[in-house]
Amino acid sequence: MNDKSIFDAFTAFQHKPQVTAAMLGISRRDWVAGEAGQAAEQAQEKMRAYRFDVLPVQEADGQVAGYFRTRKVGDFNQLPEWCTIDEAADCLPYKTGLLPLLKQLADKRNADRAPFYFLTSSEPEGPQEIVGMVADVNLNSRAVFQYGYAALTELEMELSDLIGAAFPEENRLQQALDNLAQAGFAQKSIERSLQSFANDSKREQQNTLREYLNLRSMLALVEHTGLYSWLGYAAANAGEFSRKCNEILKVRNWVAHPVHSYESRPRNFRTATPAVEAGPDLLATRLYTAFSAVDTMVRSLKSLRKFTDSQNDRPRVGQYFTSQFFSVAQKGDAFAEGAFRLEPGVAAPEQLPANSRSIAYLTSQNPEPKSGSWLAVDSIENQVHFNGLEDELKAQELVAWDVAASQARADEQFPAIRQQQQANNMYREDGCWLLNITPETACEWGRRYKQDAIVYAEAGKMAQLLACGKAPKVNQ
Repeated sequence: MNDKSIFDAFTAFQHKPQVTAAMLGISRRDWVAGEAGQAAEQAQEKMRAYRFDVLPVQEADGQVAGYFRTRKVGDFNQLPEWCTIDEAADCLPYKTGLLPLLKQLADKRNADRAPFYFLTSSEPEGPQEIVGMVADVNLNSRAVFQYGYAALTELEMELSDLIGAAFPEENRLQQALDNLAQAGFAQKSIERSLQSFANDSKREQQNTLREYLNLRSMLALVEHTGLYSWLGYAAANAGEFSRKCNEILKVRNWVAHPVHSYESRPRNFRTATPAVEAGPDLLATRLYTAFSAVDTMVRSLKSLRKFTDSQNDRPRVGQYFTSQFFSVAQKGDAFAEGAFRLEPGVAAPEQLPANSRSIAYLTSQNPEPKSGSWLAVDSIENQVHFNGLEDELKAQELVAWDVAASQARADEQFPAIRQQQQANNMYREDGCWLLNITPETACEWGRRYKQDAIVYAEAGKMAQLLACGKAPKVNQ
C-alpha cells in the first residue's frame, strides 16, 4: 500500500445506495388491475374505490393490454380514457436509476396527466414485457429517504473538508460564523452549533468546530465567503448557488423526518399573483432539483480536492484563503502597522480606501501556478508581470486603483511557500486594489492575467475569495 492509498482512507465514504425504479414501484404480481374487455364504467368504479388515476388492464395470461386513466388528475366523476401503451412514451426499464427516474417523472409531458411509467424487462433479442409500474406517489418511500440521507451526508462531508481547508484555525472559523450570524445569515443554526461546541469544550469533549455545523450553516458560509465560486459547473453565480441551496434545504428537512403523507411533500414557493400558471407540484420535481444539485456539488467538491500544490488533500483554495492583503505606499514597501487590510472570511472595514464602495485585490504574479512552480518573490518573471498590469491600469483611466500586496501565511501544508518565507521573511506577491468595481469585472481582470482567484469585498461585508474561472476560448 502506498502513501496515497493510506491517506485516501481518511476521506473514504460509502457511496450512495443504488435505488432503482423497481425498488420504488409496484410489481405486476401485486398491483390491482382491470380485466380485458371491461367497460369504462366498470373501470371508473374500481378507480374511484382505490383512488387510482391509472388502472392497468390485463389479459387472462397476465399480459398488459392497455390502461385506463382519469381525464384530469384526481377527477373520478368523468368516465376514464382508454389508452393503448406507447412503449417509447409510457415505459421505462425496471432498472432505471433514481435520478433518471425523477427526471422522467418531472418531465413536462406529465403536466396534464398522472405522472407514472410502466416498468419493462426484456431479453437481449426479445420483446419488452411489462413487469410493474411506478408513479410520483411511490417516491414517498424509505428507499428514497435512504438515498437522500446518504447523498446529503456526502455533501456535508465534502463541504466540511472545503471549510477545513479555508479555515485551518478554529478562531478564524468562529469569527466568520459570528459575522454571518450577526448579519442574519443562518443565525439560529450557527448559534446552536457554536453553543454545542462551547458546551463540549467545557468538558474537553469537543471535536473540531466544523463537525458541529449543520448543512444550513455550511452552505451559508460557502455562499458568503465566495467559496461557492470554486465549485465550477455546480454554481455559475451566487444567485444560482443560493437557489440550489434553498431547494436542497427544503428536501433535507423532508428527508430528515421520513414518516410523511404524500401531501406533506416539499412544495414550490407560491405567490399571491404568479406571473405564469404554475405547473404540477410533483414530488419528483422537488427531489430531482435537489438531488441533482447535490450530485453536481459533490462532484465539483471532489474535483476541487485534486487541485492542490502539495501531496495532500487540501485544495489550493486553502492557501489562497489564508493569505492577507494589504495597502502599501508603493511596490515592494514593507507592510506598515495599521494599514488597510483584507482577509477572506473576515468582515471588511466600513471605510474602504478612497471612500470606495467596493474593492478587489488583483495580482499579475505567478499566473496559473502549478505544483512546485511558485516563483521567487523577486523573480524577473514576476517583475515583468507586475509592470504589465501597472501599465494597463494606467492606460485604463476609468479604472480606479491603488498599490497593494499580499502575504501568504507560513503553512505547513505548502512547504514551497514556507521555504520562501524562511528565505525572504514572507511569501509576498505585489498587486493592486481595484476600486468601485463589480465582482464580475474583477474576475475578468483576473482571467486576463491568468489568475486563479481575486479577493473582493464591499464596505462592512465579509471579504470573499472568488475563483476567476477560465477565460472563454476565442475561435481562430
